[in-house]
Amino acid sequence: MLGMLLEDAVALYLHLLAKEKKMGLHYDAQKGGADFILRGGSKGIVIEVGWGKKGDRQVKKTMKKTGLTCGVVIYNGPLKKKGDVWFVPRELFLLML
Repeated sequence: MLGMLLEDAVALYLHLLAKEKKMGLHYDAQKGGADFILRGGSKGIVIEVGWGKKGDRQVKKTMKKTGLTCGVVIYNGPLKKKGDVWFVPRELFLLML
């Protein structure tokens, strides 16, 4: 349940951001795809949200499918970067709201 609540909070923030910046907010309907795709023209960010530990598999799959080169995983862990994917602690993300 906490994972769904976090995903809803992220969705709200991304919706407001997309509206303000005139970007599109989508999701990857394919099984195993990322939760959100925030896109403006040819640039965008692929976002995966999880309450516990998360890997970058879903983000990378959607990045490859969409041709985007930036990914974010919001999860329970430290702030770090692995290739083109940023791992952001859920608490840090929620502080941005």
